[in-house]
Amino acid sequence: MKASRYLTYVKRLRQLAAGWGRFHERIEPLVDAGKLGPVLWQLLENFHRDDHRLAEALDALPPGLHCFEFRHASWSVPEVEHLLRDHGAALVIGDEPSRRFQTLTRTAPWTYVRFHRGRGKDRNYTAAQLRDWST
Repeated sequence: MKASRYLTYVKRLRQLAAGWGRFHERIEPLVDAGKLGPVLWQLLENFHRDDHRLAEALDALPPGLHCFEFRHASWSVPEVEHLLRDHGAALVIGDEPSRRFQTLTRTAPWTYVRFHRGRGKDRNYTAAQLRDWST
């Protein structure tokens, strides 16, 4: 489930505790049914690295599966990976040719892969591409 665009695009991870409460109210049926998977925190391409803001956001989030997709190269540093690892949050692995800075680094015991652009018909992923990712 993608996190609220308001929290990521407008607030840019500020005041996350209050915003999380409102977001959680809306997804509570999924939580109650045990159906909530990872929450994806997708940041805008013009959102540059801010370790302090990321640390505050991670501290404000309740336990659960959280993953972060950074779309600006400034986030691709060991310090950010360390912050995510310390909080059990996953670094999203994005298959996006325009973002060569994204790595295959695992910061949590689980992984979240985003398939943005396949090389098959209509940019879908071919069976061979999916097999390569599964190994």
